[in-house]
Formats: sequence, structure tokens, C-alpha cells
Amino acid sequence: MLNNSFFLRPNCNEDSQKVKSLILGMLENKEDCFIAVAYFTDEDIARKIIARTMKGYKTMMILNLADLVRPEDATDSIVKVSKALLDIFKSLGRQAFTDEGNLQIKTLGINLSKTSKYTVFHHKFILNKNRVGFGSLNFTNNAFHNNYENFVFTEEQDIVLSFLKEFSALWNEANSFLTQNGKIRSISCPSCGGSEGIDFESYGPFCSFCGHRIKNTGF
Repeated sequence: MLNNSFFLRPNCNEDSQKVKSLILGMLENKEDCFIAVAYFTDEDIARKIIARTMKGYKTMMILNLADLVRPEDATDSIVKVSKALLDIFKSLGRQAFTDEGNLQIKTLGINLSKTSKYTVFHHKFILNKNRVGFGSLNFTNNAFHNNYENFVFTEEQDIVLSFLKEFSALWNEANSFLTQNGKIRSISCPSCGGSEGIDFESYGPFCSFCGHRIKNTGF
């Protein structure tokens, strides 16, 4: 039975590689996979999600909405969208994102527009029916290589079942990425406030109504 704890430090590649390998291994498994993570920018993980989706394996993800619509800086209305997430959109298209599709993505985290503040979805865990990995680690390059982080993997069934139960509860609270006629348009333009003009499927992350651009980043 797997029970491993990892404590990552900046430039400590050995533990970073072990954690990444275990996460990628879970994504290679054909069992249904459930991911809840605040910040998602890792392209290795994105490629595994694309691959497992194309093989017909089911993945359900809950992401932090406050990150997806985060301004470039405090005085800028340009929002940042992870390149890893855009790669998934581009590779799979909207047919993979239906409620019955192999990949389902929802978001949590609310924009409190009157105060320009956000409530943050801050979980970091990945699980299937046999194993869960959890800790402080976001799925980002900084987390894997530049930060002090912890991550635990366990196959203790009482712990796995508790995370499955929590994921199910979060999923029922979360908002779908597919908000308009099955199209990926859940991000509102920070300039004109509309969402109909945001069309990731055209591979042009900008508002076609007012021309406001959304910046792709690989942070």
C-alpha cells in the first residue's frame, strides 16, 4: 500500500520529479480521475489530461475561477489564462466538455465585483478510487521547482473515500465551464462585462465585441 510524504524545496529536483511522476502515473491509469486545484499551468499534466481524454478515460476537474480571471496587475483589466488550459481547449474542442464527455471542468471562486476581491478555491488534490494525492502543491512550474511545498500520496481507503465525498460535494456547488449553448465562454470580459464575445474555440482569446485582449501566460 502506497503511503508517501514529500517535502519540496527550491531546486530540489529529486522530490519534485517523484511527485510529478506519481501524479502523471495517476493520469495514465484508466480509472476515473478527479482533480481539484487552485492554480493549473503545468503543461506535462495538461498533455496527460489530453491523452487520457482521447483514450476515453474520464477526468473531472474543479479549478479556481479567481485565478482564471485574475488581472495582470492591480491596475490592469487584462486577465491571465494559463497556456496549459488553453492547450486543452485547443486539442480537445468543446465536444469533450459536455456533461457526458470524457473531460468535465467546473470552477469555484467568486468575483466580489463591488470590492474587486475574490473568494479563492484553494484545494490541491488528485484522486481515483484507489489513491489520493494532496497537499500545498499547485500544478504549476513554480510549485514543482521554486517553492517550499508538501504533498502526500495514500491508498488508505478511509482517506480516499473522504476526498471522493468532498469532491462530489464541491462538484455540486461548482459552476460549469459551458455556460452558453455548450460553448466555452464562462469568462466575462473585464472591459465590457460580456461573455458571449469570449471564444476560446477560435484560438483567439479576446473579446470579439469590444476587442479587449486576454493574455495567455505560462506562469
